[in-house]
Amino acid sequence: MMLYEHQWYRLLLGPFAHASLLHLWLNLYALYYLFWDLKYSSDNRRLYLASTFILSVPVAAISFSFFSVSGYSVGISGGVISVLSFLLVVDKSREIFHGLILIFVAGAVMPNLIDNISHVTGFVFGSVFGLYYVRRLNKNLEKR
Repeated sequence: MMLYEHQWYRLLLGPFAHASLLHLWLNLYALYYLFWDLKYSSDNRRLYLASTFILSVPVAAISFSFFSVSGYSVGISGGVISVLSFLLVVDKSREIFHGLILIFVAGAVMPNLIDNISHVTGFVFGSVFGLYYVRRLNKNLEKR
C-alpha cells in the first residue's frame, strides 16, 4: 500500500500519468464529450459536475491504494466514471448507461489492464453525489 510506504505523492501525481497514449486519449475524449454541454448548464449543475470530478479523482486513487494488492493507479478514469454515474442519476440517459456497461465489461474482460477499483469507486461516488444533487434540486423546487 503506497500510503504506508510513504509514497503519498503518487495520490497527487497519479491522475497526471497515464498507462499509454490510448489511455490518455480515451480519458480526454470522455472528458470532452461529458463536459461539452457544461457551458449550457446552470451554474449550480456546473459546480456539482466539476466538484464530482475534482473530488472523485483522489478518492478513487486512495481507494485503489487501500484495496489493491499491487500496482499504482494512473489516469483520471475514476473521475470520468464519477461524472458518468452522476449524469446517469441526474439525467437517466440511455447512452450514458450503455457507456458505463461497456466500461465495466472491458474491466471484466481485462482485469489486469483496467483499474476496476477506481472505476467502481468513481461510480459509487458519482452516484451518491448525483442523488444528493437531485435531492437538493427537489428541495429547492418544493420551497418555490
